[in-house]
Formats: sequence, structure tokens, C-alpha cells
Amino acid sequence: MPPECWNYETKKFSGVKADIWALGITLYAIVYNKMPFWADSELELGNVIMTEEVNFQQSRDVSLELKQLLKKLLTKDPNERPHLMELLQNDPFLEKK
Repeated sequence: MPPECWNYETKKFSGVKADIWALGITLYAIVYNKMPFWADSELELGNVIMTEEVNFQQSRDVSLELKQLLKKLLTKDPNERPHLMELLQNDPFLEKK
């Protein structure tokens, strides 16, 4: 779940922005073969998601463009998280070659 779903003050949230977050989580898991956020309990996981930054393993040779894409997808503030069309049109990693 994205950070906004863990915040008890959130009255409503965008499913589209939550899907962008989920895309980032999935892509990270595929690239790094582990989850970007981890904790021993669900409550702790919510706290980790809300407070900790994504850690990019140095052991993986991942392009700067891919790391930047992951950072965009996993932006904590949903108002700053990009829309899919914005990514498809403007992201260097997703540019058609």
C-alpha cells in the first residue's frame, strides 16, 4: 500500500496514484529481487513505508535512468507522483529507441 493509505489522516486517495506506487514496488522487486520496504509486522511496514527512503543496492548494475524512474514511481507524496502518460512521454528510461 502507498504511504497515503497508511496515514490515518487521509480522507480519500487516488487509485491511479496508488497504482503508480504499486508499479514502482513491482518493478523494484523484479530488478532487485527483493521488496523495497520490509518489516516484521504489518504495522511496522506501514511506518517504514511512510518514513524510510528507498535503498538502491550497490551490488546491482542498474542504470541511472532506471533508478530515477523507480524514485519517481515511489515518490511518497501522491501529488508529486507522476501520471502514467507523463512517464511514457517524458521519462528517459521509457523512451523509444
